[in-house]
Amino acid sequence: MEVRPIGRWRCVTRDWVTRRCWLWQGKSTLQGRLELLSEIYPHMLKEITHFFSIYKDLEGKRVEVKGWQDASFARAKVLDAQQALTSITRPIRSCAAK
Repeated sequence: MEVRPIGRWRCVTRDWVTRRCWLWQGKSTLQGRLELLSEIYPHMLKEITHFFSIYKDLEGKRVEVKGWQDASFARAKVLDAQQALTSITRPIRSCAAK
């Protein structure tokens, strides 16, 4: 599935910072081919923000919304994560190689 980062959302729960990169499916028909967070319907962004501001209420946890960051920031963070994963993973030896 083709996806691309269009933004990143941040919040704080207690002392824990949560960061989520928002990826958009390449062939989505909901809003067409999005490239930037600013292309999402403003009301949809408000709904997503509202959901994440209250989703921990039933656990008695308070969530402080820190807001959105743009697509270029999200792309950079995805690339950082890919590079970090590549640097820590080792090739797995095949069982047949014994």
